[in-house]
Amino acid sequence: MSRPLSTGRNEAMIKRIQSASLKYPFSLVIIGDTAPFPKQEYDETFRALLGQMNMLRPQPLCMANLGDFAGPGAMDRHLHYLELVRDLSIPDICVIGNHDRDNPIGWEAFENVHGPCNYHFAVGNTLVVALNCHPRNGRRRDRSQPDDYVNGPTEVELAYLEDCLRSDTHPVRFVMMHQPPDFNRRFDGFNGLGFTHLEKEFLQLIRTFRVNIVCSAHVILYDYCEYEGTAFVTSAGGGYATDTVFSTPPHRGRFHHFVEITVQESGTISGRVIKLSDGAQSLPGFDFAVHQR
Repeated sequence: MSRPLSTGRNEAMIKRIQSASLKYPFSLVIIGDTAPFPKQEYDETFRALLGQMNMLRPQPLCMANLGDFAGPGAMDRHLHYLELVRDLSIPDICVIGNHDRDNPIGWEAFENVHGPCNYHFAVGNTLVVALNCHPRNGRRRDRSQPDDYVNGPTEVELAYLEDCLRSDTHPVRFVMMHQPPDFNRRFDGFNGLGFTHLEKEFLQLIRTFRVNIVCSAHVILYDYCEYEGTAFVTSAGGGYATDTVFSTPPHRGRFHHFVEITVQESGTISGRVIKLSDGAQSLPGFDFAVHQR
């Protein structure tokens, strides 16, 4: 690439989101692991799901890609992602995933294109906090190698999260991150594990500041659970191969999909899982509702 992109694509997308005419109920869609590695079949699946997003009526306010969308993280992969979402009819924001920083310049590429790895914004009655779940861990040892990183937020990310939540008055609060908490090895056997690093501290913040819903990816499946009044939704079927056709409704399934989450003016949150090739129809048994905390 001859020159770096201008910084702050997420910021530009947030401005589009906030400038749109807001009507309740509004929705947003989450999707994850659309391209942890370069592969045509991943792109084809992601394109098909983007087409289904464009069919949704009313249109969602935005799409949140929850990470592993530009693996292994070189600048050309981010440019490729921008080409894939060029015809998406709604704004999209991006969260960094572990494979988005596999390349030695993965951190710089994400920040140059999308802006800071931790960011937040508000729309209507809702606060959204995007959190880096794979932060740097110390100094780079060798520029030919990727940075060290930890699985799970560090004290820096938790301080950012606490600052956002402590000063906020919105009744609905989302946290978006790539990797889910471990929850006592909930994801064993699904080609991906939740984080344990500062997990207790993270969950304490979620509980203390009454977060309604935490959205993540990383584990290649759809999963829903509740913990002390907060919903945890994992959506990582956006392109990467699903190893088996596995489904145990209403809480878990392994298939290509995205999730649409709807927010009512009252603060009630509901969601539906939309499977590849099922158009904009909800999957029976995979709807969920989260009441205002």
